[in-house]
This record gives sequence, C-alpha cells and structure tokens, in this order.
Amino acid sequence: MRLVFSLVFATVAFTAYSNASYAQPKPLYAPSSTHIFPAGAQRGSAIDVRVGGECLPPNAQFEVIGSGLTAPKLLGSRASFRGEPSPRRKPTEIPRRIPKEWQTRVNIDADAALGPVLWRLSCAQGGTCSRPFIIGELPEFIERESNSIFKHAEKIKLPVTVNGQISGERDLDHFRFEANAGDVVVLDMMAARLGSRLDPIVDVLDGKGKVIRVQQIHAGSDPVIALKAPSTGSYVLRIGNVTFHGDPAHVYRVNITTKPYVHFVFPPGGESGKSAEVDVYTLTGIGKDQVARQELNVADSEEGLQWETRLGGNGIPFQIEAMPTQREVEPNDQQNAATNIALPQVVYGQCQQAGDADWYRVNAKSGQQITVLCEAFPPGADTLPTIDIVDEAGKELTAARSTSSKDGVALIDWKAKKDGQVFIRVRDIRFQIHGNPKSIYRMQALVDQPDFHLATSDESFTVIQEKLLTLPVNVRRTGGFNQPIELSIEGLPEGVTLETKEIPAKGEVSNLKLKATGEVPSKSYSFQIVGRAKVGDTTITRKVCGYHKGRDSEGVGIAKTQTSDLHLTVAHKPVFRLYCAEAYQYAHRGSIFMYPMQVERINGFDQPITLQIGDRQNRDLDGIEMLEVVIPSDSDSRELPIYLPETMHINIQSQSQLYSQAYASFVDDFGQKQSVLVLSEKRNMLRTLPPVVKMMAVKETVAGHAGGEVTCALRLERTTNFPGPMTVSLLESNDHQFRATPIKVAKGQNEFRLFVDVPNSATSKPTTLKFRATGKMEDGTEIITEAAVEFRPLASGR
Repeated sequence: MRLVFSLVFATVAFTAYSNASYAQPKPLYAPSSTHIFPAGAQRGSAIDVRVGGECLPPNAQFEVIGSGLTAPKLLGSRASFRGEPSPRRKPTEIPRRIPKEWQTRVNIDADAALGPVLWRLSCAQGGTCSRPFIIGELPEFIERESNSIFKHAEKIKLPVTVNGQISGERDLDHFRFEANAGDVVVLDMMAARLGSRLDPIVDVLDGKGKVIRVQQIHAGSDPVIALKAPSTGSYVLRIGNVTFHGDPAHVYRVNITTKPYVHFVFPPGGESGKSAEVDVYTLTGIGKDQVARQELNVADSEEGLQWETRLGGNGIPFQIEAMPTQREVEPNDQQNAATNIALPQVVYGQCQQAGDADWYRVNAKSGQQITVLCEAFPPGADTLPTIDIVDEAGKELTAARSTSSKDGVALIDWKAKKDGQVFIRVRDIRFQIHGNPKSIYRMQALVDQPDFHLATSDESFTVIQEKLLTLPVNVRRTGGFNQPIELSIEGLPEGVTLETKEIPAKGEVSNLKLKATGEVPSKSYSFQIVGRAKVGDTTITRKVCGYHKGRDSEGVGIAKTQTSDLHLTVAHKPVFRLYCAEAYQYAHRGSIFMYPMQVERINGFDQPITLQIGDRQNRDLDGIEMLEVVIPSDSDSRELPIYLPETMHINIQSQSQLYSQAYASFVDDFGQKQSVLVLSEKRNMLRTLPPVVKMMAVKETVAGHAGGEVTCALRLERTTNFPGPMTVSLLESNDHQFRATPIKVAKGQNEFRLFVDVPNSATSKPTTLKFRATGKMEDGTEIITEAAVEFRPLASGR
C-alpha cells in the first residue's frame, strides 16, 4: 500500500512540475508606475527626479494632480542605472519585474502645502494609478552610492529628510549623524506608505558599528524609531530590505529630527467647531510613551475631513465629526456599568488591556432602525473590533466582526421590536489576549438614517477605443437602505458613456460598464461617478471613491488614501502586435543568439518599431540581456540579439523563457503625438549549451605604480567548436581610467598579454580590471568571454 501511494504521489508531483514548467504566468500588458525618486522634496525647491515604470514607452505623459507642484507634461530621456549592482546568485522561477527610470524635473512652490501631491503616467497603451510625491519642510539629502558598508556611511546633519533606494539585491544604506547625550532622535521611515516595494529593516549603530537598543513603533507597516542618545558622538543609520531583494522601486524617505514625535492621540476625532480634550502620546526613546492631556479646538469644517494638526514635530490626522462626539469613560467593562449614549452619536474608545470590553446603553423605540458601524481608527490602529447588540437580560441579539467585511468595518443594521434599553458591546476580536492604548476604535451609532457608500479598488482606469471597461463597485448599504441607485458620470468627453444606469435594489457589488467610441481622443480624463437615491422626500447623493497607490497593506498612507476624483485613460486601439516562434532554440552560453521576431502591422501602421527586453518576466533572467534593435518602417520582421553570459548557472533552470517587448511612436487621427508599448504574445524559448571558449587570467592579481604600466597575462581554453580568432580589449575598471590597446588573438592562439596604462589616480585601493574577448563561429554566431584581473597599487617610490 505504501509503495502504491509513493508511486501515485510521484506521478502527481511530476505532472505538477511539468505543468509548472510549461504554464508559467504570463506578465500583464498594462503600463504601471512603480516609483519616483527622490519621493519628495522641500517646498520652494526645484529638483531632478527619476520616474519609474514598467511597460512604458518613451515620451509617456506625466500628470500632476493637485497644486503646489509643476513639471513638464512629457517624461524626459531614459535614466541610467545609478544603484548598487546586485551580486550573482542562483536564479529562481519566481516572476520578476524590472522597472525603467525616466528623467524629469519638478518645481515646488514656496507656499505649497506640506504633504502628498499625487502624480500619474499615461500613454497610448493606457494609464497608471496615482502615487504620492511628498512636499516636506526639512532640508533634503539624496543618497549617493556606494554607502553599503559601515565605513562608507554618508554624513548627514540633523534635522534632515534622507531619500534613498535599495536598488540592488543585498544593498544596504548607511548614514552618519551627530547627537548629544540625552537627545531623542526620531527616524520616521516612509516606504510602504509611499507605495514602495521596500519592506524596511532599520537599525541605529554606535560609533563602533554595534546595534543600539531603541524604541520602535510602526506607522502602518513603516517603522518609526526613537533613539535616546546615551552619549555625545556619532551614530549610524542602517537601512535594508527584509528579503534582501532590491531594485529602483525600493524607495524610501526618512525624516530625522529631535523634535517631539507624536505617536498618536486619543481621541483621534472631535465634533466640528468645538473643543476636545486629547491625550497626546509622545515617543521618549526608552520604550514607553509620554502621555499629556491637551485641549484642542477642532476646526469648523465639513464632516469627515481629516484635518492635520501639529502637536509635535509631525502632523497628526484628526477626524472632524458633524454629529455629537464623545470619548469612552472607564469603567464601562460590564453591562451594569454601561455608558449612556443618545443617538446619533460618535464614540471613540480604546481596548486598553486584555479582557477589556466597552458597554454602551441605548434607549430604543419599537420600529427604530439602529445602525452601528465600528472600525479601527485611525487606519493602522492596533484593533480588530467586534460588536454586538445585547438585550437587558444579556442575550445577544445580533453581532458583527470587522474581519468579516471587505472594508474592515463591523456593521450592524438592527430593527427594534419593542421599546426598551439595549446595549452595544465593543471588543477586540482577540480581547482575551490583546489590548493596549493604541487599540483605538471609532463607533457610529445611528437611528433611522438610511444611507449608502460606493467604493472601488483603484482611482485610475483604462478603456480602449471601441471597447468596454468593466469597473467593479462595492456598495455598502446602511440604515435599512435597499433602494436602487441611479448612476451618472461627470467630466468625461462626448463618446465615453456609462452603460450601467442603475445599481439594482439590495445589490452589494455592481460591475459598471463604460464604453469609448473610436471618435474619442486617446488621452487621460478626470471624472466622477455619482450615485443618487430617493428616500422619502430626501435625495442621497454619494460619489464612487477609489484608492491611490500611496498606501500600505493596512490602508495607511501619508494622508488620505481615498478620493472621488477618478481618472480614465482612453487607450488608442492597437496599431501592431508582436510575436515570435514559441519553440525551443539552442544557444551556447557566452554567445549572442539572433531570435527571429515578427510584428503584425494593423490598419497600415508604418512607423519604426523598437524591440527590447521585457520589463516583466516570469522568472529570473540569470544575467541574460537583449540588445535593442529597430524594425524599419517597411519591414515586419527582425532578429532580436539575445546575449547569454558564460556565467549562467547550470542545471538550475530547465530552460530560459523570456519575454520581449516593442514600442513605437506615431501621430494619431487627432494630430496628437502618441507612444505605445506592447509585450510579445509568445515567449523567447532558449535552452543553453556549454561555452565554446573561456578566457582566464594566468595571474589573478598584478601590482604596479600609479602612472606606470602593468602586464596582464591571459589565456583561452577552447573547444573544437571554436578555433577562430578573437579581439581582446579592456572592458572597464570600477574606479579609475585604466587604458589598454585592444589586441588580435590569431586563430588557434591560446596565450597572450595586454599592456595596461595605470592612471595617476590609482594610488590607494585595489581595482578590478575586466577584459572581454569577442569572436565569431563559422556560422556567424558572436562569441563573448570575459576575465578579471585585480590591480594592486604599490607604494610610491620605485
């Protein structure tokens, strides 16, 4: 029996492995933004930035949403890679994304409001979701590689905002600052709240490189560290990624200051136009917050506005409420100690310790529709509320959990059957083992107040000319509201229509349909979707809200992450498609393989098309590169050069399954200059063969004087497949301008020397000299092999 089971298991496992090999996930076609670097700047400044994205052609449009920030409408030229190179490692079959960066320049007004300004990208292929650019008030510092080791830490002066990228695998960033004994230095990391790929690990080191104990909290998923300096001297901030992966999209900002940092306040909201007493929790650097009570005059403004008030060195969001608001008063953890509340009411409470339950007493009348909504507040608060309504005898009448809802809101709609007292109980779902002062909730208790809210997952969408867009909208109905909702659209041009005119009665999810005709210019538009419903003599009006990318997995951003100002990019109908033969080809490691590519030109499209490596791959490339080539206007095919380095790993990946992409520019029927990028619909399939030649250093190190000459002895190990001549040249050095005249290696020759001129600046540290040999096989295949020699400078004096 055991043998049969083993055979069956082996068969299933082999089948699963085989399917995994041939059914790799296909990358998405849609363009996306990934980051902007630096991710912010001081107001009143003008800076050069690099904008990152995937599947974006040159000349993508850069749109700023809001005021205080201006920039050219088109992105500039492609930016070169400036980060720390990734070390070679064994490849995986995990999908990889390779963002490109484009240059532009932004200007920040001197009176610009502090906080995020959103930006997005678009092209003829579609548009991206919005991301934040942070306008700050501190001096800014932009990292310069290499700062990856302790002794190369960059010096910064407090207060400062540091901008950096964990741009390569295993990259670390180090920054050195001075502090006086007793100073509380706060380091507020912004990464996930920017929508960055970085999951940061942040340490503070002493002058000898030893990790110092600090107070650490989290703003959403981002760490915030408070260091109480034990002595006067130098300290080093070290930043890395939790997985040791990295690419240019792993961006961060860190505000570093000695101003008091407010961890949170309680309550985090108050009634509009009234004063509120709040407890202010401030970091101390020693593990326990300092708490002080302050009186705050709440701004007189519209309901729901998150007003940012400054009670320390950082801004604190504070919810403005339109209805009566109170904070819970202990003791209220038993039914007989319940707090009386009159409806409608907003209550802010804390689950302060394990076993804490908060009780509220309500006088209900027969037929009343009582609605209770409870959520963690502000977003990222350490609570998962659960609520129930209990009668006077302690019997549970109804209950709800925040963890069971799509939006994290525990919702009860309950109709009273008789007059009398009922009780609302609020607990954390982990209440028996969990509780602390930051376990804050916001509860709304309403009566006979039918309402609805409309939300969608994103705030930016793309529809192709002559096509339909399906836009899922979630409906939250409260207060017994079950009527149909009429829909209208505002801000879109003629030719874009909302096909869905109504959300049916009782519907909780609706797939709205938008259609664009071919007469609508391909560009981006701002719009709003408005829902209206009549309840008695009252018309309720609500707008569909979506989320931008400046938020973490907990929904926490630098400011509000939801907006009713939506964006639609009308994408141009396709002008070409890209193909290749998805059949295995064989190529030697250490060669350039010419892979045939084909395009289908649609409706007479006659512009040049540039082929390049895909930004999205379904597995590691293991060092493979694709060289850009252009398909001329009068052609529909071209061979794409694919470089397979001789250092590719053996027997790790069964084959290389590569994706290429292509872009083109054109003028559309409306006279607009457009750019479009498409992904190949088939994979470039390659199996590798062993190298046919390998160059090696006879001696791996040479020594010499600055300004002199050294001799580097090299040799070739050939196979019978490659007896031909080669050209050998000095490829690069990592610090200085070493020079060498290229040499020709004759057919059959295996040993040779290059004479290298050492620059006068090469006096202090070793330098790696990399040599490259190139040649051709009899069938014309280009062969490349490389070798390295380390140069070690000798002391002056001969």
